[in-house]
Amino acid sequence: MLQNYLIKILKASILIGTFLICNVLAPVKCEANFIMKKEIFKDIKGYEGYYQISNFGRIKSLSRKLSFGNGYRTTKELFLKPIIGSLGYWVVSLRGRTHYIHRLIGLYFISNLAKKPHINHKDGHKLNNSIENLEWCTPKENAIHAFNIGLMPLGENRTQAKLNNFQVIEIKKLIKDNKPLSEISKMFNVKRQTIGNIKRGVNWKNV
Repeated sequence: MLQNYLIKILKASILIGTFLICNVLAPVKCEANFIMKKEIFKDIKGYEGYYQISNFGRIKSLSRKLSFGNGYRTTKELFLKPIIGSLGYWVVSLRGRTHYIHRLIGLYFISNLAKKPHINHKDGHKLNNSIENLEWCTPKENAIHAFNIGLMPLGENRTQAKLNNFQVIEIKKLIKDNKPLSEISKMFNVKRQTIGNIKRGVNWKNV
């Protein structure tokens, strides 16, 4: 039992170390990856011939010729160092424009047949950009996932909530009894839109 436990700890440490090397120490070549053994680079749209993204989440600036004086000079291939942006995600600046690395990985290495607009971190950790931790999602799926893992409160636990659970239960009863939404909104001193959202299941689905 103890031996198996120690082996699990060792494997977890190796995985964490590999992720840090691939995503934080970008200039260091990462030879090991436990999800995809081979590192694959793809051109970033709009930056073809200049920058590429890999399935490990590394951004590469390609070697190219630049005009210099009366001639040319060749720049060396190098890896860009990502930084943590204001929202807590790894970001990289390409020609003055900020790009989220997790979204670039999704765009070039994760299938999105349903055309979902957002990329979600399954474990809730914004800095874990390993492919198996990323998935495309809708805003609704993103919000539900955030609630399920404790990142976002719902209902009366939200700081901006104007209603409590008991009030919403009563509102739903009145809606079921076909009470006009405008009258219900006046009874509880909220906007008619708020009552409409409750009726459609946009808000307060957990009650």
